[in-house]
Amino acid sequence: MFFLLLPSLLLLPADCHIRGGHGPHMDVHRGTVSPPPSPQFDPSHSADVTALAGTTAILNCRVHNVKNLTVSWIRHRDIHLLTVGTYTYTSDQRFRALHMDDSDDWVLKVKYVQIRDSGIYECQISTTPPVSHFIRLKVVKPYTHILGGPDMYINKGSTINLTCVVEFSPEPPDFIYWNHNEKIISYDSDRGGVTVIIEKGDVTTSSLLIQDARPADSGRYDCNPSNSSPANLTVHVLNGEHPAAMQHGGQGTYTSSSLRNILSLLSVLAALHRVLHNRSRIQSRFGFLALSVASLSPSDPSEGSALPCPRGSQQEALLKGLLRWGSLRAGSYEALSEYFSGALMPPPPLTPFSEPPTLHLTAYPPPPPTDHISPPCPSPPPHGLQTHSTPTSLSPP
Repeated sequence: MFFLLLPSLLLLPADCHIRGGHGPHMDVHRGTVSPPPSPQFDPSHSADVTALAGTTAILNCRVHNVKNLTVSWIRHRDIHLLTVGTYTYTSDQRFRALHMDDSDDWVLKVKYVQIRDSGIYECQISTTPPVSHFIRLKVVKPYTHILGGPDMYINKGSTINLTCVVEFSPEPPDFIYWNHNEKIISYDSDRGGVTVIIEKGDVTTSSLLIQDARPADSGRYDCNPSNSSPANLTVHVLNGEHPAAMQHGGQGTYTSSSLRNILSLLSVLAALHRVLHNRSRIQSRFGFLALSVASLSPSDPSEGSALPCPRGSQQEALLKGLLRWGSLRAGSYEALSEYFSGALMPPPPLTPFSEPPTLHLTAYPPPPPTDHISPPCPSPPPHGLQTHSTPTSLSPP
């Protein structure tokens, strides 16, 4: 039989190939065997996954040319083999392998995902050596908070503006509703003047606006998103007066005298910023952080002041703090604000002068950065800012 086939083989064209079923390709003319196409991952259909805690996560691995090879899923956190083919090799029943015949998709399904399920999952093909594609699973838990909490003080007759922020949510909440003292707020009630504005996106916000605030509007407000835990804030509507003492969590108690000192420092900061900015003599790099120079501490009943230094050292402490946060040039600057002149040169505070004073600044190299500004009292440090005032108006250098 072989001698009968041999002449026929010799008569075949030189470029003719003999192929057999699904096996390797045989090139008769060259006498070589070409390998089958190797498996190829499709990254566009094997992307990372972000899932909300408690939901089902679907990790898809698309592989072309798998043929008779095996696809496995491995969890990298503990190098645990989860599935081989369509068989599950873990006692955790939340994991399951899915695959349809004639499909290139190999799916790992994880039910009721938890934060600890986050990490790298490997889709591995049983080639020699094995080839893999890695997919990152990120399990997130939405976070809800109300800006300005936990307490907000509003003057009677003003507008209450509460903004609820929902972050780390794969999808915007379907709805957000507000409660006041555990009762759902009705936007068409007889009270009137109630508006809600919702902006959905990667970060969703819901703003509750209540016009013409009145004492009855005081109390606890809850923001309730559909896919996140609620957040709350307490509103205090005041009758125009300032409370004698306000308690803020972890910050100590500050008396009305302390508040006046803080307001004086605020006016100094604002006026000095305007002066130096308008005169183009400062590279402004400070803002509200400069307020930390006051080093607020629980009020001292004997002094009635929230500052660590005597009243006469307040201006030194403030200006040293400004030197910490900004770059000053030496020279003379005219005070443009009555509040500035009154707060800077007591007594009495907030009292205007007949002529705008001039603040003389002598700048030195700033000290090394520190986490908290706490200038010593009463003598200034070697690196600092020296100040004095005079009723004569001078031009800056």
